[in-house]
Amino acid sequence: MAASSQNLWVAILGILVAGTIAFVMVKGTQHEPAEVFSLRLRALPDLNLERLLVDRIGSLVTDLRLINMAATGQGGGVEGTYQMRVGPDFATEEIAKSIANIEGIQEVRFSRKEPGQD
Repeated sequence: MAASSQNLWVAILGILVAGTIAFVMVKGTQHEPAEVFSLRLRALPDLNLERLLVDRIGSLVTDLRLINMAATGQGGGVEGTYQMRVGPDFATEEIAKSIANIEGIQEVRFSRKEPGQD
């Protein structure tokens, strides 16, 4: 439109402003990809693992999904495997200590899921 008004500087300035705004908007919506981890827990059988995890680390993870749950014998406990996504600012040590401090948790294991790994 500015080019048709016979003012080249208005057209150039409009293109620069529109390009800058588009660049800033796209850059602002790009986020670091969340890392995917496998979390394996062993606990006493009377614990509700999912509720405890959500209460304890729900604010630190963006996604927590149950993958596998198994009982380890008569009164021996339960083992649960979860997949979780975390942002770039998290510390596995902080999450592991937070979970390990729950009474009844016997073992906590993290493993990083590499792209393409099931």
